[in-house]
Amino acid sequence: MKKQSVLILLVILCLAAAGCGERTLIKETDETADILVKDGVFDINVAQCIQLLNEDLEKENLPLISEEYTSEDVIADDGLDENGNPVTKAADEGEAYTIYHAKITDTIELQLRSFKRLDGGIPVIEVINTAGKNQQSEDAKLLKRYFSVICGNVEPRFDVEQFNINVLWNEHYELNDLFFWCGQMNSDDQAVRLYFVTTNSDLFSHYMYNEE
Repeated sequence: MKKQSVLILLVILCLAAAGCGERTLIKETDETADILVKDGVFDINVAQCIQLLNEDLEKENLPLISEEYTSEDVIADDGLDENGNPVTKAADEGEAYTIYHAKITDTIELQLRSFKRLDGGIPVIEVINTAGKNQQSEDAKLLKRYFSVICGNVEPRFDVEQFNINVLWNEHYELNDLFFWCGQMNSDDQAVRLYFVTTNSDLFSHYMYNEE
């Protein structure tokens, strides 16, 4: 029994090391980015981003992103209190940003985030799946394919095929000015699987506290 426990511990440590170890996710390519970074944000607006992504999605015969999108204004939480409850700043003190939602399928959507302190610029592009535990295998494949298209537009050198949602840990990778992240966010009533790329990793804590 003792040997079995030691073996299990070693397996856990090895898995943790694999998740935390440094990896090189850079590939050789002559392709260049269509969505550039300027002054700390992506140099596009919502409509331009959807148009650029749809051009590539059409080539891959994937469902296109809806050109009709909705938006919601958010004030970021200021962390958690001693009881684990979100502490929200006043509207004039908090991190104000807008989330743009563009539907792709019934369970997958594109989200863009623009921040007030960045003059309304967009530093976050993400694709999410809200099916949670009911997610089908095809949903997971589609989610990854859409993120691949996003990465091909913002940084073609990023080896997105080696970057995957893991059941044991969240993945992240930094490449020059870009921060890539994927994983699962859990709430009381659902689980959301997502991939995103941001031009500003300092916004990550605000982003995480307000994920729905």
